[in-house]
Amino acid sequence: MEHGDETAYEFACGLVRATDKQPMALTAARILLAYQTQRCWKLIWETMSRNASFGEELMMVLANYSHRNGSILTRLTEPEIAELYFWLEEHFPAAGDTHYPSGEAHTVTARDQVGRMRDNCPSYLSSLGTTEAIEALDLICSRLPKMDWLKYQLNEARRALRKQTLQALTPSELISYTHRSDARLARSSAELMDAVLISLQRLQERLHGKTPMAPFLWNLSGNGDAGRPKSEDRMSDFIQDHLQRDLPTFVIDREVQVRNLKEHGIGERTDLR
Repeated sequence: MEHGDETAYEFACGLVRATDKQPMALTAARILLAYQTQRCWKLIWETMSRNASFGEELMMVLANYSHRNGSILTRLTEPEIAELYFWLEEHFPAAGDTHYPSGEAHTVTARDQVGRMRDNCPSYLSSLGTTEAIEALDLICSRLPKMDWLKYQLNEARRALRKQTLQALTPSELISYTHRSDARLARSSAELMDAVLISLQRLQERLHGKTPMAPFLWNLSGNGDAGRPKSEDRMSDFIQDHLQRDLPTFVIDREVQVRNLKEHGIGERTDLR
């Protein structure tokens, strides 16, 4: 299994499906999860859902195995961890945990280890700092609203995401930003899009201002009373020129490139990067 042998994999899957031979099925499931977690998880999850006793025995084996060889949680997706947490809370509820007096020596049972594995699900999700982890924890909180400590884990996940995605400004960028009331940060495609939309609003004001630019976009007749709009290419050139002049001094923390792209049949189009 460790070397990706397909015959060994199919044999182990067959043992998992034959849960009437539970000791062999449990051993096969543990080995599959050790070497082929993502590939076999759907099969094992379906088997656990059909056969609760198999799932409970497997979780106690895994809790002990994970304690010594690393958690299975690191090999599951965020939605899978959330579903596993619901299953563990149903079959090994926190209300059934044994609470030992502080400082008193005691033997850690398999049930104790499963309880720790259960509680590690939200804790592990909160450490990931991903939008998927936040969505998983939000689902957990909505389905288990009375467990207040889960809300703390959700807040920690949001904090971890902010920390991972933070793009701090340099001192010179910060000074430039504070000296201009119309400056905008653009550290992502979404923020650049906002900056472009505001720039186009300023172009709209130029077109209809005290010295309107709109007539320059029309091919007027001899008497100036009627005409036709400029070609699409000339419109694109006009917008390109405005953005090239406006955005580099308006956008902070992002190099803005404006160029024309030739596309067959429709002339040139303005592209921003």
